[in-house]
Amino acid sequence: MGAKDFLLVGGGVASARCAAMLRKQGADGRITIVGAEAEPPYNRPPLSKGVLLGREDPARIYPYPQDYYERHSIDLVLGATIAGVDAAAKTAKAADGREFAYEKLLAATGASPRRLNIPGSDLNNIFYLRTLPESLAIKGMFKPGRRAVIVGAGFIGMELASAFVQNGLETTMLVRESGLFTRLGSARLSKFFEDYYLSQGVKIVYNDSAVRFEGGAQVERVVTVQGLSLDCDLTAVGIGVAPEVGWLQGSGVELSNGVVVDEYLQSGNPDIYAAGDIANFYDPIFKKRRRIEHWDNAIKQGELAALNMLGQNVAYDTVAYFFSDIFDLSWEWLGDNSDIDATVTRGSLADRSAIIFYLKENRLKAAFLLMQSPKERLWVERAIVEGLEFGPERQAKLADASYPLDAVISAQSS
Repeated sequence: MGAKDFLLVGGGVASARCAAMLRKQGADGRITIVGAEAEPPYNRPPLSKGVLLGREDPARIYPYPQDYYERHSIDLVLGATIAGVDAAAKTAKAADGREFAYEKLLAATGASPRRLNIPGSDLNNIFYLRTLPESLAIKGMFKPGRRAVIVGAGFIGMELASAFVQNGLETTMLVRESGLFTRLGSARLSKFFEDYYLSQGVKIVYNDSAVRFEGGAQVERVVTVQGLSLDCDLTAVGIGVAPEVGWLQGSGVELSNGVVVDEYLQSGNPDIYAAGDIANFYDPIFKKRRRIEHWDNAIKQGELAALNMLGQNVAYDTVAYFFSDIFDLSWEWLGDNSDIDATVTRGSLADRSAIIFYLKENRLKAAFLLMQSPKERLWVERAIVEGLEFGPERQAKLADASYPLDAVISAQSS
């Protein structure tokens, strides 16, 4: 068994970007990516957007072509799962018995959809979305006039509802909470999205959840806790995900809502790092632990992990960011609004062009951006990182869409 200098466990973009950065930085050791899927690493956001809408060729979702890995001497071991790690021996064993030695290991196995364990959950045409084959299977069900029930109203559920309606499906969302996108912590935004989805023809059932699926070989209806019986031809379930950490049990690495790492993405074991959905990392900007389930975070953390595996000691001081595309709207979220005391709105949600700034003690902590350009996003990120102060006068300028945001920062700097 040949020694592997860098073992990247997980076949997603965090591992792909880590491997690419290692080579870019001159790493000349062996790099091995072990992934459970048969496909090389690919971008997941298009699975619930462009692929389902037929706007994106599945062949274009790969960040690197197949020959990239060969040309850069990166070993891809696909269709394999790591069952355990012996941290003392610096080896990882696959479920099929193969062993991989490492000098530095990256845990990047991401997260898996939470499953509904209710009567009828084994019927056909009940879908979860995490992989390319699952996206293509859902797409194969599209036929105008078919009825779909979506269980859950997280990001996946909301994006699936958009894709379903645009493909002619009669769509009902079954929402456990009393509003949409409640994790944004804004009743105003929940109402905005509710009005928008209703205007697109989506039916919404609040404060309810599935208690059983009924049908013959395939699902025909969803029965809810409140006693509703929702007829359907297919069901999609999006009730959150759980980090894939089972393979690290017994390794000595601390596991708590993912793999516990510091701002350098390093675990308590100096040879084991984590990146992406699995990483419970210390955020030096907000001075708290966070685990972020988004593509942009996986990319940035994969690259940062590479730098730190090479001994560069670079802290993850990037503002958390995620985006969503629904119907004809694009929106973004930056930062953390879990503890804020003021909001300032620029533009108008009704006009579908707005920024909502979230502040604490006059400092920007988060922002919701609706139909804005990358320039505005970069401005918000800079303001959060630099801890700029926005007193009443500058808050008024934030709210004035005719006043350039760059000028607000210039006024701060003068």
